[in-house]
Amino acid sequence: MALLGVITLLSLLVVYVSLRVFRYMRSPTRDIPGTHPLSFITDTSKVFNPEMNFHLELAKKYGGVSRYSTILGERVLVSDPSLVKQVLQMEPHIYGKRLFIYRILASVIGDGLVTIVDPEVHKSLRGVIGQAFTYSNLKLYFPIFNHMGVELVNLWKKSALDGIPVDVLGDVNACTLDIIGRTAFGENFASLARLSSSSNNDNNGEQQSSHRAAAGGGGILSDAIQTLIHESASPIDLLPFIGAYSPTAIKRRKATNIISQEMKRIVIEKKDKIGVMRVEEEEDDDDVREKDLLDILIQLRDENDEELSLESIINQSKTFLLAGHETTSVAISWSLYLP
Repeated sequence: MALLGVITLLSLLVVYVSLRVFRYMRSPTRDIPGTHPLSFITDTSKVFNPEMNFHLELAKKYGGVSRYSTILGERVLVSDPSLVKQVLQMEPHIYGKRLFIYRILASVIGDGLVTIVDPEVHKSLRGVIGQAFTYSNLKLYFPIFNHMGVELVNLWKKSALDGIPVDVLGDVNACTLDIIGRTAFGENFASLARLSSSSNNDNNGEQQSSHRAAAGGGGILSDAIQTLIHESASPIDLLPFIGAYSPTAIKRRKATNIISQEMKRIVIEKKDKIGVMRVEEEEDDDDVREKDLLDILIQLRDENDEELSLESIINQSKTFLLAGHETTSVAISWSLYLP
């Protein structure tokens, strides 16, 4: 019986490898420089290992466009800035989007601008939401940007004086999380404050460093975000049926549910607050108050002069929160790293 099982597994492996070779030979990506087409196991493990810097090494070795293999198929990495602009901005409509991948992404960051597949829907919604990101709106947040930047620099100065190693990406991530909490939702996540507090409470350098790595958020919502950041998905999570019950997948799913519930609460409370303030503003024409991005988003109108639905606002808010602060922190960290 055991022998039959081994033979069956070997037969399935041979069929799978044969299909991979057949598809590769017919694929238009085979002429793109990159790793060996049968290195899908090692390539997949490298993708999920943050210490490998796999994509960076590919770009260095093969240039602005390279190819690698995963257990889900061939992948093309575009790292040349001009080509990235072409794909994302100049001609996004001619580059197909894998619905399967976008559905997985949408389950985490919401079905917002980043994950909308239909180009016409994306264009229409982008035009509406773009109204919230005008210069006149964003310049109101410059004092918050400056204040949080000063807090981060002060934290690093103290770490340097105390001889504590600095986790640049982790600290910048906490900083951008605080910024988007205040500017987008009017919420104080106190991520940097917790980092600073953990530094002050510990005396041993190693203890301080480990405590700081674990203290990247304030409150239930922030802690859930940190779980998504630090609990990286593994190759096992990609396996059908089994992957959904891996320890990492369970933690990430729980964190995603918490984020969805908290964002729904924040949006509903904000809508109720805006409703009350509209009444007060009608009674007092001189009333002026500072607005965050969620205030503006709730009051936006589409081409039919209708407000965005509650579901749409929640999804866009999740996208702002998760995709916004993470991409910004990575970009800032790279700008500090590169010469």
